[in-house]
Amino acid sequence: MEFNFEHTTTVFSSEGKLQHCDKALLAALKGSLSVGLNANDGCVLASLKPNDKLIDKSKVIKIVPLSSNLGITYSGLQPDFRVLTNRLLKMVEGYNMIYGKMYVETFVNKLSREIQEFTQLGNMRPLGLLLLVCGTTFDNKTKLFSLDPSGSFQEVTCAGIGKNYSESIRYMEKRSESFEDNLNTAVCTLKEFAGYDLGSEEVQIGVLQDGSFRILKDDEVRDIFDNINN
Repeated sequence: MEFNFEHTTTVFSSEGKLQHCDKALLAALKGSLSVGLNANDGCVLASLKPNDKLIDKSKVIKIVPLSSNLGITYSGLQPDFRVLTNRLLKMVEGYNMIYGKMYVETFVNKLSREIQEFTQLGNMRPLGLLLLVCGTTFDNKTKLFSLDPSGSFQEVTCAGIGKNYSESIRYMEKRSESFEDNLNTAVCTLKEFAGYDLGSEEVQIGVLQDGSFRILKDDEVRDIFDNINN
């Protein structure tokens, strides 16, 4: 007779894994594709919005500016991202009020610990999220980091999370150059791996340049699509 026991979140399996982290990772990988590209003169985050005719895409938020120099996007469960970003906005604001500005290395370390807590407390579960974070360093350089549901992170120059992430990374690695080139490459990557005819209203783009992070307006995204199509 076999019994299918559901282990608690904080118990390791016989293979030495936290099974709930593996399940959270699977949930995150099923999310819509998001990509990031970093260069010496700036960083780009781009993300697909849900492909559903019943959704008002103008109200969908996939990229969030956490401060003047920090931006974050995700793949996975939108409610988890909303809960996490609410926490992060409070954390960053509190830090900035005391120390002036939070730089990206400090933020990623604190974010990693925040995510990891969800894997070890009995009344929580791991977040079904993969994250891309861009920000500036103390010496005003731009950096890009990726994080998984276990809280581990790594610095990258180009990254993809969500559906078709591995193919998108290979696609971007061959084309990663300057900031302006990366802006077009990010959109081309989403168009290539979206799996349908992609319009500008279905993409959100955030850029970090000259120490400032902002979300591109709809007409700016439309101009990028027009340049690519021409």
